[in-house]
Amino acid sequence: MDYRQMRLVSAVECVDTPIELKEGQRMVVFVRHGQSRGNVAGEAERMAADFRDCALTEEGQKQATALKAVADGWRVQTIIASPLTRAIQTACLAFQESAIPIVTWPIVTEAYGYLPECQGRPRPALTSSVELQVLPKFERVCFDNVSDHWWDIADDVDSRVKAFITWLGHTPHSRVGVVTHWGFLNHLLRNHCRWRETFSLHNCTYIKTVWEPKQ
Repeated sequence: MDYRQMRLVSAVECVDTPIELKEGQRMVVFVRHGQSRGNVAGEAERMAADFRDCALTEEGQKQATALKAVADGWRVQTIIASPLTRAIQTACLAFQESAIPIVTWPIVTEAYGYLPECQGRPRPALTSSVELQVLPKFERVCFDNVSDHWWDIADDVDSRVKAFITWLGHTPHSRVGVVTHWGFLNHLLRNHCRWRETFSLHNCTYIKTVWEPKQ
């Protein structure tokens, strides 16, 4: 078996049935971030400079906090989050009871790099952000993968999806949590995996997937 080549076996949205994995399989729970300022703004407003890397709304924070009741039951062994503020906030709130660090990784960031809300900030700006520092678990967020101008890869979604699947084939972790975005999830499931089932992908929706090595 070539563990670099993984295929999607199943994907269910917001269904919390326990999954028993077979040898070589990986469970990945993808979480779309909570409601952000960009999600509720008008099209013209979203293009304003002050919407760059915009944060969750109060409703989005409530959505992410409510998710921790089910996230605890996923028993994930590693947590990955997009380095965009709304994803970091969602991860810190949803996984606040977990002792596992949150690893920020540009590979799972949003597409649509022309939108200010999808243009990130460098590591010093993130680590010094008062808005992020007040979050539970923020002290356990790892920014080692975040370099200057990391958001420049936003529009190369196909390469990012392939890199994620390759990583999945090599990771020793069998249960993975990923806090990401609509564009990345849509490209992964529909365009790359050709998954036919329809998903709502609303804010703080989670999709529980199972992957296995291709024979």
